Amino acid sequence: MGPKEAEAIESSVKEAAYKNLLREAVTSGALDAAASKAEMLGDLVEKVQWDSEAALALHESLYRQKLSSFLDKKSITEAEDAELARLQKLLCVPNDVRDAIHKELCGDIFSKAVSNALAAGVDRFSMDDRSSIKNAMEAVKLGRDAAKEILDDVARKYLLKYISTSRTQKDRISSAKEIKKMIFFSNLVLTPVVGDMKTEEEKQAELDAIAQQKEIQEIMAKAKEEAEKEKKAESGESAEEEKPASFFDANPTTDAAAEEKEPAAAEAPKEEKKEEEPAIVYQKEINLGKDMELTDRVDVYRNYLMYAMTGDVITGPMGVQMVAERDEAEFGRLSQLGDILGLTQFDVMKVHQDLAEQAFKGQVEQYMTGGVLTPEKTEALEKLRESMGLPKETADKVIKGFQNQKLISSMQAAKAQGSLNLTKLLELKDAGVDPISVVSKDMLQKMYRDEVNAKLSDGTGAFDVDKMLNEIPKELGIEADKAASIAKSLSAEKRRVTLVQAVSMLRQKKTKSTVESLNNLMACGMADPNSPPEKWNEPEEISDLFSLYCLKEKDESKRAGVQAALGVSDGDAANLKDMVDNGAWKFGADAEEEASFF
Repeated sequence: MGPKEAEAIESSVKEAAYKNLLREAVTSGALDAAASKAEMLGDLVEKVQWDSEAALALHESLYRQKLSSFLDKKSITEAEDAELARLQKLLCVPNDVRDAIHKELCGDIFSKAVSNALAAGVDRFSMDDRSSIKNAMEAVKLGRDAAKEILDDVARKYLLKYISTSRTQKDRISSAKEIKKMIFFSNLVLTPVVGDMKTEEEKQAELDAIAQQKEIQEIMAKAKEEAEKEKKAESGESAEEEKPASFFDANPTTDAAAEEKEPAAAEAPKEEKKEEEPAIVYQKEINLGKDMELTDRVDVYRNYLMYAMTGDVITGPMGVQMVAERDEAEFGRLSQLGDILGLTQFDVMKVHQDLAEQAFKGQVEQYMTGGVLTPEKTEALEKLRESMGLPKETADKVIKGFQNQKLISSMQAAKAQGSLNLTKLLELKDAGVDPISVVSKDMLQKMYRDEVNAKLSDGTGAFDVDKMLNEIPKELGIEADKAASIAKSLSAEKRRVTLVQAVSMLRQKKTKSTVESLNNLMACGMADPNSPPEKWNEPEEISDLFSLYCLKEKDESKRAGVQAALGVSDGDAANLKDMVDNGAWKFGADAEEEASFF
């Protein structure tokens, strides 16, 4: 015989011996009378040298068998319940193990009773169905927590059926109507059933929470009203001026029943005070938060919100479809739908804001079709934003987005026509648009090169080193080393040619052109400050160039820049400036006189 076979036989014999000892202890009353049941059971296990874990499993099995035998008739009597309690105590079955066994065996019977009752649906659900659930729970002595869990499991399957059916509908209206059935099912069927399983303390706590929330809303509404009155008083507006209608035209947290009762309450004489009816507390415990992805739940809510906003569609004579007047009660049902879908307040708020933003985008697009936003259009959009309850930051972002689109379109048109330059591109950058989204990196470098070339050739000498070599490259996303390389390359190309031009203009006695060429030569030196000055074989002409520049330009910083670009020493520069300032240098005066003569 193998070891496993021997072990199995040994365990079987020990189990039989333990059962005999246990039976004797129970029937004799010894176990009932024992001060410590656990200690006596431990002694019995030791006596037959059996495994304690196997003994615990046997105890659970015996308790399960006893409960199963009682449930053959689908109920447990008070005497049987007492017997089960005694058996649990004798066998030292832990409470959590007992609860799990009851949930499994009793829960199966209760689950079927719940499913049969809920199957009646909104139209046929009655007090008898409601009572059958309560009776089934009491009949099998199922705990309240276990009953809630089982109800939750069964009810969610029914809710998911509505979702599944809504997805098979041919259009959005039909799909929304199926969701409306689900809301009615939750409100009219699940709400009373869930309520039956709550204690009076839980029900009162819910009512207190609603009353507190209502009080807070009233305080906030009053504070807002006072703030609006003060604002109107400061601006000189009439206090009675009506506030723009809300984009949703309804309070999404108000239930349909309350809305239907508002007109009657408004018509009641002021001196009569009717007792306030208790608030309707629709169930929130059973929801689809763990059965559907958030995106799917949000889509269901968004579609129903669109249905609430647009209204139903009625098919008239000859198949003509007409949009019926929307039912304001749908906005009350939206709040209940959010609870059924397990959406948070943030989720709901985001859906409303997204739709408001979508509608605002459509209006902005229409307003900007004719061109730029005029002050009148801007004011109209601001009023529209307030009526939609859209945050100003979001509205500004939408408007800026459309403005950027138009700017990008104009930039792309300029690019196609070959008229796109760095100035226009930097305007686009200031508007918050990435230049790379309009032109390629190579194109950006070419435009930067053209801009540097222009600054080295415009005759002003106004080459802002920090702006041209640091700020502009950074805005365009060009590396600093690359920008410096481009500037250095252009400077090297233009220095010799520019000096030749300056000498040529000097020889032709064209004073203005000479000064412009010297400004360009100075700019070349600023673009590449480490480069040595260009050599010229005629020192007298270099001196004349500097003297002429000093005659026409009194700015010492510019004089110093041209001095460096021409390679004039400090001593020579000082002598030449003295000669010019004292009027001893005649060439400049003669050139000026000849230029004015011709």
